Amino acid sequence: MTQNKKLDLVFLSQSKSFFARFHQQSGIVEEIFLEVANAFPQSKLKRSFDQAKGCKISKGNQLQGLPYQVLDLVRDFSHEKGFNIRFLHWWGFGLYLFLTYGKQTKKEFSSVWVKNFPDFNVNAAISPFAYPEIIKSPIGFEQLSIDDVLFSPDQLQLWKKIQLNEAPEVTAADLIKITEDILYYHAH
Repeated sequence: MTQNKKLDLVFLSQSKSFFARFHQQSGIVEEIFLEVANAFPQSKLKRSFDQAKGCKISKGNQLQGLPYQVLDLVRDFSHEKGFNIRFLHWWGFGLYLFLTYGKQTKKEFSSVWVKNFPDFNVNAAISPFAYPEIIKSPIGFEQLSIDDVLFSPDQLQLWKKIQLNEAPEVTAADLIKITEDILYYHAH
């Protein structure tokens, strides 16, 4: 054990209110995600994506040492034909929206993302889950050739930061509207 490490005894003994507040706020984010997920049953998702597997809420504590919460909608992670809508709330960084297209799906829907998502960034990271790297290096569409994106051997991931509102019902309504628009643009 490293000798220069010390326990913060004050924090350890007096952090109850910190964790109570964190737990309360975390619960609000989870309620927002649950409301959004409930607005999109699998039958509704399948209208746009036949392979939709529904919605899933998950959470963890180790995204660069910080907690995070995730809402996935559609949940088709196929590298070739997949599509996923992900809302990531990363404590200390904010709320983000990620759209991930498989290699074939990005071509099928190229007119959709070119026309409807000009304010999104393109992920240039190797992994669609390398969030620190993705968020640290935003690349706008105007910086890329659409042909390079279409014919690259990789999936396409678009992302943007979403502004939170202190009123949970407003944030939930905003996320529902965003998701409805995304599904509408992709309807067959």
